[in-house]
Amino acid sequence: MGAFIVWAFIGLGLFAFFMLIRSTEKTKRKKEAMLVKYSSLYHGVMKHFEGLPLASGVDVEVFYGREKITFKKEQQEISLECNRIVDIDTVFGKDVASQASTGAIAGKMIVGGVGGAVIGALAASTMYFILTYTNGEEQKYILLDIAMSGSLSSKIAKDFKANNQRDTIKIEL
Repeated sequence: MGAFIVWAFIGLGLFAFFMLIRSTEKTKRKKEAMLVKYSSLYHGVMKHFEGLPLASGVDVEVFYGREKITFKKEQQEISLECNRIVDIDTVFGKDVASQASTGAIAGKMIVGGVGGAVIGALAASTMYFILTYTNGEEQKYILLDIAMSGSLSSKIAKDFKANNQRDTIKIEL
């Protein structure tokens, strides 16, 4: 009777192990299919903060390719063509929500424009990924918290700066 129980536990353990391997392979195939679907070089998850038509604080999948960046949340996909992107950068920030009113006003006065408002709103402790793009004549931005993405943001920024040369924007005062 004792031997039967031991063999039952061993069999159950092997079954669980093989099911884990099977689900890992299935997840890997699904990820590879998504990378191909979005023509993506890099993929990861970031926390949305501002700039996308999504709630603040939700996790979004980011698929970066040389032609476009796609943000995916469940069944919703938001794409941005790389030729509309002005700049991609990573900055430090601290409690953006509480700093937004005072820091944004100061930053906008010192630096000017949306970029100044964003940078002014960020104080130094958390890392944020800022993607600045044009929407017609207007510049807009997407702000993502990169705490869970590892080195994804630096890879995207490095690849973008190496492969997307834009004309210098001249501002006369």
